[in-house]
Amino acid sequence: MSASNRLTPIGGEPIWPRVLVLTGNPTLSRWAVRTGFATVLLGSAMVVGLHLLPDFGGVDPLHGMLSDYALRSDGWLFSLGLLVISIGSLALWGVLVRHRVLRGWLPMVFMAGWCVGLVCIALINKDANETNESIHGGVHLWVTAAGCASLPVVGVLIGLRHRNHGRWRGYARTSLSLALANVPCLLPFLIAFILNVATHSERYSGPATGLIERIMSVLDIVSLLVFGMWAMRATDDRAHGRLV
Repeated sequence: MSASNRLTPIGGEPIWPRVLVLTGNPTLSRWAVRTGFATVLLGSAMVVGLHLLPDFGGVDPLHGMLSDYALRSDGWLFSLGLLVISIGSLALWGVLVRHRVLRGWLPMVFMAGWCVGLVCIALINKDANETNESIHGGVHLWVTAAGCASLPVVGVLIGLRHRNHGRWRGYARTSLSLALANVPCLLPFLIAFILNVATHSERYSGPATGLIERIMSVLDIVSLLVFGMWAMRATDDRAHGRLV
């Protein structure tokens, strides 16, 4: 099989994924994956770095939410970290779509929800006064809820689709397991979210929600890294003519 045939889009693949990764060239795809890895890790390091400041950067890691960092004087580092993670997620998204790991409108919508959610959380702060809800505080609440749920849904969808794939089932089942591990973590936030929406405030929270949110964040970052390894494997499969 010639190189040109190996790089031919399969099954009427849309044009826009090629724009995301520039071409189907394996070298460019690998570059995009490495960029995704590097930016996700860099953004995560920025957020972790805030926890290493004296007194955990002024936010209680057990009860304080990650978005509380954005209200502090060094909150720009938190916001920048989320933006960098969003860029890395977009790079991995492009490769996963280009090699047909991620396909169909539903996972596309939720992956977009994850990337856009990170940007909105970074740019729109929560209310400093949690007893009164402002417009931007309400927007922050909704985009946070959507963002938290989006990546696990992507993990479930592509995990189920490829769980019996001959070469990808390891990545698929790992992604599915990480996504399902997020479900019990989401329940306290779902209850608190419903109460906050009903009372137009942000004063309700479940027990140890700060710790639970940090566990969810770790699961999300690990999921992104698994997506990255999966994208690299898919790139190698296409480069060697093992098309899906």
